Amino acid sequence: KEPLTSYRDFLETNAALYYASYPFMVNRGIFMTPGDEEQWTISVQHTEEDVQRYVDAYAGFCAELVA
Repeated sequence: KEPLTSYRDFLETNAALYYASYPFMVNRGIFMTPGDEEQWTISVQHTEEDVQRYVDAYAGFCAELVA
């Protein structure tokens, strides 16, 4: 509910959501880093299109969670 602002905040997140999102994203062609501590890693090699593809796929994951 609140933005994460520190590593301590991250340690209190629900890692089960990451483990559920990993196969969801892989099944949509998004290969994420294999670990919840690096799940938001992007690089300068990623294009705006790559980022948007990730955001759209993750939005689909979130929609499934509330369905």
